[in-house]
Amino acid sequence: MAEQSKKSYLSAREFIDSWEKEIYELTYLDFFTFLLINELASELEKKYFSGVRQDDFLFLNNDEIGLLAFNIGDSIQLFFEKNCFGSCQLNCPIQLNKTISSHDLLQREGLILSEKFHHSCQRKEDCLYTELLNYVVLDSLLDFYNYELGVVMDEKDHDIIVLVEFIMKVIMNFIRTRGQKWLATPDETAGEQFDRYLQNEEYSWDGGFGDLPEDDVEGDEWKVNQLGPAEVMEDFRQAYAHDYRNVPEFRVVEKFSDFMKNYLELENIRELNSEDIQEFFLVVLVNE
Repeated sequence: MAEQSKKSYLSAREFIDSWEKEIYELTYLDFFTFLLINELASELEKKYFSGVRQDDFLFLNNDEIGLLAFNIGDSIQLFFEKNCFGSCQLNCPIQLNKTISSHDLLQREGLILSEKFHHSCQRKEDCLYTELLNYVVLDSLLDFYNYELGVVMDEKDHDIIVLVEFIMKVIMNFIRTRGQKWLATPDETAGEQFDRYLQNEEYSWDGGFGDLPEDDVEGDEWKVNQLGPAEVMEDFRQAYAHDYRNVPEFRVVEKFSDFMKNYLELENIRELNSEDIQEFFLVVLVNE
């Protein structure tokens, strides 16, 4: 797990200043939003607007992409604070795979009636997708084009629908793969995480910002090199604690943990190689 870096669209210092908080007041939810803003901006630049002509009315330059991502991230945090971690008891962001019950549906019945785009809501992930699309992303996107850029559009425009679906895919993937650790305890203090980013930020002479470290890199590289399989698996269990006991697919993770411990007898996670992984999935797992 070597340290990696990625381009920063919003530095930690800019984020903290815009949030008007002291570093010790920042929470895991704030840190999630900071990471999401940068992830969304990166994906929009590299995978969406890179294929849009500059004379297209939909085209955004890098500064505009960063501002749009900031607006969406800010709105998502407000939605989470008011609903998911406020009045709503469904805990959708951290129970994505759980099935929606009839009782759960009653809690959000009023919301469904006013949704512009309605998706089947069988799992909590489906409900979260629908609500973020209707009450956060679509409105943020239309406001940005209509008021920031003066481009008049509405939810019926095909180009807006395509763009909003791309944005939703990025957001939901981020919540599932990188957001669980931070959303599980959203009020926990994130001063240490932000401080680490502040220390690693490199300011360029032209006023731009350098690369930011990945959010899952903890401490010096020598510490990472000493991680044993048991420590890695425990970190994984804690990061997905809310889903771990309820999702059958996680049983494979436990079997893989036993495989590393009892069969491979690894002392360091770096000793694991592709042949070991192939043996587990093609030999050990299929014979269970």
